Amino acid sequence: MKGIKPKKVPGEKPGTKVDDYWEPGKGLLQDPGKFLESLFKYDKDNIPENVISLIQPYIDNEEFQPASIAKISKACTSICQWVRAMHAYNFVAKAVEPKRIALQAAQEDLAETKRNLDKAKEKLAGVEAGIATLQTGTSCAGLRMQSASVNPAS
Repeated sequence: MKGIKPKKVPGEKPGTKVDDYWEPGKGLLQDPGKFLESLFKYDKDNIPENVISLIQPYIDNEEFQPASIAKISKACTSICQWVRAMHAYNFVAKAVEPKRIALQAAQEDLAETKRNLDKAKEKLAGVEAGIATLQTGTSCAGLRMQSASVNPAS
């Protein structure tokens, strides 16, 4: 997950080589504070597919369970949990991503609708103000007509 290349070591059968991450991995653990910080800052939203493919055999291995690892090493138990969490998060994030995109589109649509609503409210306020002005004007004209009819030509 950290992009460390394995060392090729002799396998069980003569002439075969297997990947060994122990020697290269020890380099990561030389500074525990730096290693822990790198785990916290790991870009979990952009885990490359080849990394998921590389760790899949470990995830599928029944021995790569926190309970099994805890019998051997408490520190490795935490690393096992972290790897499993990143693996699970990868698939959850991919399932959620279309929903996140749809939410963003809906929020943008809502913002546009609110802007249109605000414009419509401004127009309505202007129209209502015009109606109020007309009503005041017609009320005054009506009062003048009434007073003119009550007090004919002076």
